Amino acid sequence: MYLIDRGDAHMFLCENDAPLDIYNLIFVPALLDDSLQNRQNFASVLESPLLRAFRPEDVGHSLSVRFAKKQQSIVMHIFSRMLEEYSGQSRGREEMLRLYAAELLTGIFRQTRIQESGRPIPQWKVAAFNGVFDYIQQHFAEPIALETLASLATFSPSYFSRLFKACTGIGVTEYIQQVRVHRACQLLRETSRSVPEISEEIGYGDANYFGKVFKRQIGVTPAAYRKNHR
Repeated sequence: MYLIDRGDAHMFLCENDAPLDIYNLIFVPALLDDSLQNRQNFASVLESPLLRAFRPEDVGHSLSVRFAKKQQSIVMHIFSRMLEEYSGQSRGREEMLRLYAAELLTGIFRQTRIQESGRPIPQWKVAAFNGVFDYIQQHFAEPIALETLASLATFSPSYFSRLFKACTGIGVTEYIQQVRVHRACQLLRETSRSVPEISEEIGYGDANYFGKVFKRQIGVTPAAYRKNHR
């Protein structure tokens, strides 16, 4: 599963048809450290002595965070322990929650240390993708040229492709396919439009090709997906 963070929204893209579980961790900065009592944004939280190794100048902000299966199990274990502590009334509950939150955030920050030739990607390079993601969201049903996206980020096409994969973990074509399939899943669940109609709407003129792309990403055909979610 990929989590694409676009500022005002989060898009979850599943690699198969497995159930999607979403966990929200909401906390006040002071939970981590008393010095964060008046911090009002996430960037300022990074300035905490507790998290000084992850200051913004040392690491670029990732556009996506992707965990391997082994790491996913570790994250799930932390969440389950936090839920257990939060639901109980044991002494030291707040202290344990503070430790688990710090452990979870540290793990996420480690994942954001995207490497380019052994060095973190500068923040300004990562920020250059904001317009790219917006453009794809608005035009995913149309043919999108690599050159167009590269020009939006002000990089050469070859360098743009390498940097895009370093930031997201996937190639440009695969990302666009995931955005299209994500929209197709929504239409299959919420409308009665035929598969060819949906294929056309999301940018695939060939319904058979759309079916292959859909099954490769979701694990079942569009028709089976609709049946399972109705």
